[in-house]
Amino acid sequence: MFVALADVRGIQPERGNWLVTYHSNDAGTSWDEKPTVIGRGHDHPAIAVDLASPQRQGWVYITTHYGWRDCNGQLASSVFVARSRDGGRTFDRPTEVTATSLHQFGEMPVVLADGTVVASFVEDAWSRPFLANRRGLVIRSTDGATTFSPAALVNDTCGPPPPFQLSALAVDRSKGPSTIDCILPVVRAEAARSSSHTQWINSVRGAALE
Repeated sequence: MFVALADVRGIQPERGNWLVTYHSNDAGTSWDEKPTVIGRGHDHPAIAVDLASPQRQGWVYITTHYGWRDCNGQLASSVFVARSRDGGRTFDRPTEVTATSLHQFGEMPVVLADGTVVASFVEDAWSRPFLANRRGLVIRSTDGATTFSPAALVNDTCGPPPPFQLSALAVDRSKGPSTIDCILPVVRAEAARSSSHTQWINSVRGAALE
């Protein structure tokens, strides 16, 4: 499966933030002639596949940073999660998670060995002055991304500087079925004074995300 943000020919309005997918039945030798169009208003799509759980093996999850204007014309955002149970041929009704009123930048999903879906995001202000330190959080689902837990804080000292960096998640099954390595851009006090930055790894176990 291939996922992209694109301006789709024949679909209005003309925007480069349409979320589209292509599916291949032969390991990428050939692809669907037309894309599956999920919707517009998306940024930073990321994919995770359930490789191991007995109930949902092969399910595909796409997360994005999804933004829109509400009925009052105010900007709003959510962590957007689309789920496919047939390898990317079709998608179920998506799930949107809005944890707070801040600007939520959906970032990266992973799937644990038991099928739990974990997705990361960071928060920032909607306009200047932006937050000096952003919060990095995760949400988790044990029912195939139908519902998600309340957001769990990973770190509250995410950068800048620089103005924008992405976090990353990776599952390390050598440490057990529910261990996640979470890499976040983090500002230390001494680094902030020198306008530099650093990164460190936060190991988050499943029990800490309950």
